Amino acid sequence: MIGTRRAASRGRPGVEPTCLLDTRLEEGTFAYHLMVGVANYVVDRDVVGPETAEAWTEDLRALEATGGTFFSLTQYGSLARKPE
Repeated sequence: MIGTRRAASRGRPGVEPTCLLDTRLEEGTFAYHLMVGVANYVVDRDVVGPETAEAWTEDLRALEATGGTFFSLTQYGSLARKPE
């Protein structure tokens, strides 16, 4: 597959990184919604109870109050051209 992509892009690199950085855990940030989503996911699947998930999110919120949160995500997109 990689060889096919390289040939399709005529040997030019075809990977582009996209970085996301949240230094605050504020509502409206990706990190905030990920925290809520993970908490809901584990509770819905009975991985942990609601009290444990709430304690985890409260711990993260307490860290946020001290400036102690940081979230970074790098995604990579592979680009190729369809051979003519």
